[in-house]
Amino acid sequence: MARRFLANLSKSALVALLLFLAPLYLFAAGEMPVLPLSVTGPDGKVHMFSVEVASTPSERERGLMHRETMEDDQGMLFAFPKVRRVTMWMENTLIGLDMLFIDESGRVIRVKHNARPMDRSIIDSGGDVSHVLEINAGLATRLGIAEGSTVQGEALQIKSSH
Repeated sequence: MARRFLANLSKSALVALLLFLAPLYLFAAGEMPVLPLSVTGPDGKVHMFSVEVASTPSERERGLMHRETMEDDQGMLFAFPKVRRVTMWMENTLIGLDMLFIDESGRVIRVKHNARPMDRSIIDSGGDVSHVLEINAGLATRLGIAEGSTVQGEALQIKSSH
C-alpha cells in the first residue's frame, strides 16, 4: 500500500513531503532548529543569517564546540530563559567568533570581537540580555554590526525551556 501511494505521488509532491518531514525528523532527533535572522547595522544595511537556535541548557552548553568551520551567513543564537546578565567562554570552540549580546527589544548592547578559540576567559554580556548571537570572528567589523544594531526574526521568538 505504501509503495502504491509513493508511486502515485508526483515528483513535486514528493519533494514537498520530504521538505515537510525533514524538520520534524531533525526536531525528533534533538537537532536545533535553523531559522532566518536579520541584523540591521547603524548604517541601515541589513545582513541575513541562518542560525541554529540553542534554547535548552544542553544545547547552550554544547554551542559551537568542536565545529571546524562555519559559513559567513550562518551563526548560532543562544536563547535564555530570563533576561539577565550572561557569561560565555570559548572552551572546546575551534573557530574564532564575534558575540552579539542582544537585549529583549532586539538591540545589540555589546559586541565581543574576535573571541579566541579554546580560550577559557569569561566573556560578560555587560548588561541584561535575552539572546547571544555568535558569528564568525571579524564579521561584525566587516559588516558594520555594532552596539545599537537591531536583530529581528522568528528565531528571537523561541524561548528557552529552562
